[in-house]
Amino acid sequence: MRPLTRSWCTAVLAGALLLVALGCSKDAGTGLLWLRLSADAANPPVTASSLVLTGAPGGITRIHQATVQLAPNNSIEFQFPGLPASDAPVTFAVRLYGDGGCLVGQNVGPITTVIKAGAQTEHIDVTIAAVAACGDAGTAPSALDGGDVELQADLSADIPIGTGGTLSTGGLAYDAAGGAIGSGGAISGTDVGGAVGSGGTGPIATGGTASGGATAGGAGTGGITTAGGSGGAGGSGVGGTAALGGTGGGGGTGSDCQGTAAKCSSANAIQTCSNGYYGAPVTCTNGACYGPDGSAACCTHACAVGMTCLSASTIQICSKESNGCTALSTSTCPDGACSGSAGSAYCCHNACPLSTVVCQTGASIGTCKTGTDGCTMVDVSACAADTVCKRYTPPVCLNANWADWPMPNSLADVSAGAPNLASYTDNKDGTVTDRITGLMWQQSPPVATYAWAEAKSYCAALALAGYKDWRLPTIVELMSTMAPGLSMPAIDTTALLSAQNISYWSATPLAASATDAWVLISYSGANLNTPTTDKDYVRCVR
Repeated sequence: MRPLTRSWCTAVLAGALLLVALGCSKDAGTGLLWLRLSADAANPPVTASSLVLTGAPGGITRIHQATVQLAPNNSIEFQFPGLPASDAPVTFAVRLYGDGGCLVGQNVGPITTVIKAGAQTEHIDVTIAAVAACGDAGTAPSALDGGDVELQADLSADIPIGTGGTLSTGGLAYDAAGGAIGSGGAISGTDVGGAVGSGGTGPIATGGTASGGATAGGAGTGGITTAGGSGGAGGSGVGGTAALGGTGGGGGTGSDCQGTAAKCSSANAIQTCSNGYYGAPVTCTNGACYGPDGSAACCTHACAVGMTCLSASTIQICSKESNGCTALSTSTCPDGACSGSAGSAYCCHNACPLSTVVCQTGASIGTCKTGTDGCTMVDVSACAADTVCKRYTPPVCLNANWADWPMPNSLADVSAGAPNLASYTDNKDGTVTDRITGLMWQQSPPVATYAWAEAKSYCAALALAGYKDWRLPTIVELMSTMAPGLSMPAIDTTALLSAQNISYWSATPLAASATDAWVLISYSGANLNTPTTDKDYVRCVR
């Protein structure tokens, strides 16, 4: 079955007088909302005596007073023309009220659409859920609340007019009194004044006097309203023949803003309210307009997005905020240096304290210098062949095959007046550092044994405590781990763990043989040469 359609542009019969609801003109600034209502399948049928449509933003209110019956297997279409056209989405709500003013039904989910100027070519399906009892929604609004009123009764009713025949109106309301036409009776209608807008009330027009069987009604005067109220209906006729009243007066001209309201006409232009209407767009001086209609504003500050050095250590930042405006802020560079040209400046992330020198790796020295951009950088220089970086103050590249550090002494010797007590710092990361030689040692060696070439490869690949520059120690470096005055084992087992009666490979080959290399016996402190194919233990150094 084709859905029944009700439109705000439908003519209605009131008191046997033809009344056309105003607000139906095809103004270029207005559009139409076309809704198809059906009941929620999970709810009982909805019967209501009035329908209220509201929309925001814009303060839209339309009131439809008529019997509305909805069931899951049928639907009713409503067309609401004359709504303010806008490019911004408007959210509408539909509520149905019973005879006692209680809310009996409302839409399921939001109804959000854009009202375009001109005709609406597609409808919007709306599901109405029944409400069991009168709740917080209160009672139905009336025309005095600021909405337009459409008078309609049940669809399908025909209106009898005396004995002259039947006038089919498709379900329009009527109010007739008197006898049948042509038998001396009279049909008396009562004019209806303009609907109340938000600005005033249309007066009731007075009809003319019947003469000779024909009556010319007086013209009604429309009310002037802020929101464009409906005009008054024509006067009533009395006579042998029912006469139509005069033409209803036109509605007042509506305004579209109040006070000092403002709205963005584009991303960089604003319109302000003057005498109830928005004026011509004005370009924002600072390039951006933001905010909702009614309270829009131009940005108060403009700057080019980017960063600029204000001083050697202060940077100014121009950023774009969520409302489209730009904002300025300043910050002190944490590393004390701002560098770069205006708009693309940056704070240095200094790699090092200026002029410091460190062993960058086991075979290179790093010197902290100032780069061309004003920020510090590490200038790395490699050690010469057959030398390593020794962590002295300052660091220096030396041949690891020679002892170039002070001689560590035992506690007894130091007590007798010798310098340089042998001691280690436990770094708590699997490494210990010799305070005399500056060498960092692998604290716990692996339990596996290796041939000489395998031992060198193991240390070169070791990643321990964040370092990757480990190497196999020379025989002189291994000898530095021997503790003066100790034997069996001859090593500080508190600092260097797993020191047993085992031999450790050194990186020093035997000068007289290409197939032998030196090892250190940690139990006795002795060193000897052994074939490079033997399997011995390894402890790496850096």
